[in-house]
Parts: sequence; C-alpha cells; structure tokens
Amino acid sequence: ALQARTFEAIEAIPGVLHAGSAAVTPLTGNNWTAPFERADRPVPAGERPPDVGWQSATGGYFRALGIPLRGGRLFSAQDGPSAPPVVIISESIERQFFPGESAVGRKVRIGKAEAEIVGVVGDIRRAALTDAPHADMYFPQEQVPGIGATLFIRTSGEPTAILPQLRAALR
Repeated sequence: ALQARTFEAIEAIPGVLHAGSAAVTPLTGNNWTAPFERADRPVPAGERPPDVGWQSATGGYFRALGIPLRGGRLFSAQDGPSAPPVVIISESIERQFFPGESAVGRKVRIGKAEAEIVGVVGDIRRAALTDAPHADMYFPQEQVPGIGATLFIRTSGEPTAILPQLRAALR
C-alpha cells in the first residue's frame, strides 16, 4: 500500500511521465543470475538449468527506463502478494527458450513453484554499455519484496526541477 501511494504521489507531480522501482540499477556491474526452466520442459535429473539474469521491479520501472514491451503486459496492481506468481522475461529468453512461439501465458519453474509469463520486454545491458544485451527474468516487487529499491523517474523536462516536489511527495 505504501508503494502504491508513493508512486501515485510521484506520478501526480507536474512533469513526471513515469515512475517505478527495482532492486538493481542497470549499468552498475550487477549480474545476478537465477536458473531458468520451462515448467513444461523440466531439466533432466542431475542437470542444472541454464542461468539468466534476474531483477525485481515494478511495472513503472520498464516505462521509466524506456524498456519496450514486446508482448503481453507489464506488472500492475493485480500482481500483489496474494496473486498467483508471475514473471516478465526479456526477448532474448523468448528467442532462446521459446523459439518460434510466444512465451506469454507459459509457465516457468521457480524453485518448487511455478510462475506465469505475463510479458516480454526488450533486452537491456545490465552491467556495462560494452556488454551484449542480457537474457533477463523480472519478478514483481509486490510479490518479491526486498530490503531496498531504487526509484526510476522519467520526466518531460529537466529532472532536477522536480526535486522539491519529489521530496515532499516522499515525505
């Protein structure tokens, strides 16, 4: 509820186009990974699924950073803590693990549970601009809360111009 109120207040500031948050800031050298396994194609016993990058984020994160939605949808209020687990994947994952088919609506194994793929987004460079675009899997912050997050805000003008209103909104 706090997060929803915070983003509502930030997005009400004149000049703010989009606001979101994520656990990891791109281009900071982070390359956290997690195993990727299609629920309908389990990895044989004794083998480890391939690793892909992972991140927890809000739907506004993608809009604020201009990461394009390629299929499905972004995270929304319907993806709260009591909702079924969902995930968004990058187009590299879709190409690699779902060749010739849409990944939206498919399920991935997350530990002993499963999560539905609700969206496919464009690839990003996670650690550095010199890196190749990365295969990433995104979890909704509302379902995978962490101990901290970074705000991402896209404005129509000079970003520093909204700082007084942003501070007031956060208070």
